[in-house]
Parts: sequence; C-alpha cells; structure tokens
Amino acid sequence: MAKFTKKQRFYLYQFCADMIKADLPLYDSVVKLQTEGRTLLGAGFVKKLQAFLDKMATTESVSGVFEGFVPRQELGVIYSSEKSGALAEGFLSIVTTLKFEQQLRSQLIKAVSFPLIMLCLALV
Repeated sequence: MAKFTKKQRFYLYQFCADMIKADLPLYDSVVKLQTEGRTLLGAGFVKKLQAFLDKMATTESVSGVFEGFVPRQELGVIYSSEKSGALAEGFLSIVTTLKFEQQLRSQLIKAVSFPLIMLCLALV
C-alpha cells in the first residue's frame, strides 16, 4: 500500500477538516473528490484514494482508515483527536505542523547555504 506524499497528505487533511466542519459525510466527500479531481490531483493520487476508499468502506474508525497511508506521528494525532471528538481540529493541527516544518526547513537551508557558499569561495 503506497503512502500519500506530503503534498497529498496536506491536501487530504485540509479537505477532511473542511468537510467535517461543514457537516458533510466524509466518505461521500472523498468519493466526489476522487471522481471529480483526476485532472486537478493527478492519476497517482486518485489511485491512492481508491485504495483509501476501499479501506474506508471496511474500517470503522477514521484513524484505522489512515493507517498505512500516513506516518505514525500523524496517525497518532488523528487517533487522539478522533477519541477526543475533535477530528477537524486534529486534521488542522497536522496541517499547521506540516506548514511549520516546511517553513523551518526552508529557514534552515537559507541559514546554512550562505556560509557554505562563502566557505567554498574562500577555499578557491
């Protein structure tokens, strides 16, 4: 079973949070996303969504559906937010964490790249 990429997980978490907040059924929303999102999301994402939907049809818990598709840290957040009854907030907290990690990684690369370039130029 292929895991979702970071970009795909980001999109799926945001989508699920929006659907839960709008009081729409999650399964029906993901089915609609799969049928109408082929051009926007790509064929690979749609194939993963089909496997995700197959698991969704047979699994009772939301965290059980995401198992195998997402990293364990994110699965733990989904599980705990599902148990606490705040699933939309759990998805949004994962989105916030992913954004922060991306921003932190970008800042780190910027901070390290300039001194490395200067060091290389000094050695030449």
